[in-house]
Amino acid sequence: MRTALTVALSLLVVASAAFALDVPPVEGRVVDRASLLTAAEAAALEQKLADFEKATGHQFALLTVPSLEDDAIEDFSMRVVEAWKLGAKDRDDGLLLLIAFEDKKMRIEVGYGLEGAIPDILAGKIIRHTLAPAFREGKYAEGIDTAFDQLMAASEGEAVAVGEPEEDPLLDWFLVLLALGALVYIFFFAKEREPSPIVTSGLPPRPIRSSSSPSRRSSGGGFRGGGGGFGGGGASGGW
Repeated sequence: MRTALTVALSLLVVASAAFALDVPPVEGRVVDRASLLTAAEAAALEQKLADFEKATGHQFALLTVPSLEDDAIEDFSMRVVEAWKLGAKDRDDGLLLLIAFEDKKMRIEVGYGLEGAIPDILAGKIIRHTLAPAFREGKYAEGIDTAFDQLMAASEGEAVAVGEPEEDPLLDWFLVLLALGALVYIFFFAKEREPSPIVTSGLPPRPIRSSSSPSRRSSGGGFRGGGGGFGGGGASGGW
């Protein structure tokens, strides 16, 4: 019985692997199996990523496929980066942009060493605000190119503004309460601050303190997080 169960599980694993989408060989930094880019656009992007790798050492790549064939994009993306081994061994600074065209899905897979510079929330914003709108309009090359510009800038520690700033309802309420408090203060206490009649008492006037005395300045320090030794960095989305 135990032998039969072992054989059945082995056959199930083999069958699952047989139906899994094959990982294409790494033919360069741009592997466009879905034919989203023209030859000129693919060559220009290949050169851009090569120049970036030469300048920084970070190895970024693009893979487009027609369909995931019922694979989860996260699983397929991990199989790709494990096979392609993007990034330097001692820095884990690779990145993959994966696009499944017919499924309308995409994922940014971030290497261990870049997770601090490109956190999940930023990768998600780039998908939602840069890639997805461009793909809905059929501007595939433009969206991909802009997304890589943002990812490259972020990987080098540059501040990247993506999309509209998200509103904070707590901040809005705080500002409203602050304004109401100011109005109450002015209405009830303004009269008490009016100057009273001067009464001479024969005492010498107090010296007026100068308001030009130096004030303290806060020296706020910055905080910069590094890449952690854990996997799963990145984000998935669609259009």
